[in-house]
Amino acid sequence: MDLDIQPVQWTVEVSGRGDSEFTRFYSETKYWDFMRGVGSAWGDLNLQSYVDYYSITYKGYVDWSDLNNADLKWLQQHNINDEVEF
Repeated sequence: MDLDIQPVQWTVEVSGRGDSEFTRFYSETKYWDFMRGVGSAWGDLNLQSYVDYYSITYKGYVDWSDLNNADLKWLQQHNINDEVEF
């Protein structure tokens, strides 16, 4: 398994503009750094955010509800036991 793969990916995008140049992906630390930088302008910029999880089955990031048992076991090995809520 590629060690550069992060088990959790934090996504920020302009509402309604997903899968475009308006989407950015972060680690949790970088996400919170970004949030502090944006501050109260979050709503003015029309931003939304969500968390995706790496699926070893699909070789990409998916929603928690799309993970299968093999994916959940892999995430548990990375200390991800529950869906992130923020």
